[in-house]
Amino acid sequence: GIGRPEVNVVNLLFALVIMPAAFLIGSRWGLTGVAMAWVVGYPVYFLIMLARSLPVLGVAFVDYASSIWVPAAAAAAMYAVVTMASYGLEQVATPPIVKLLVTIMLGALGYFISVWLLRRGLLLEVRTLVKRGF
Repeated sequence: GIGRPEVNVVNLLFALVIMPAAFLIGSRWGLTGVAMAWVVGYPVYFLIMLARSLPVLGVAFVDYASSIWVPAAAAAAMYAVVTMASYGLEQVATPPIVKLLVTIMLGALGYFISVWLLRRGLLLEVRTLVKRGF
């Protein structure tokens, strides 16, 4: 979109090399290994892509990081809430569908509360966008 298609092409070539290699290595340990390959391989690719793309876009890494810290922190809080809820629900006889619904609701609530505490203005901005239909 900025007249530099070669940047995106090379970024995709990095993904084409990194991700299949990670999956190939991870596949030796079955589904868990493939999942871990994604957890390890994608951040490697993402950091390379950021290092190549941000300068072209004229965005400093610090500016990029400062724009995503609230959603990242809220996602970490959501993960903590879901993990604790899952552990708590394992201690009592809970049907799987109930466990799923409870963890979904608590995770969403944890995310919402985190964003509310960290940057209320972001929620107000989302509300405004939803009201006017994007």
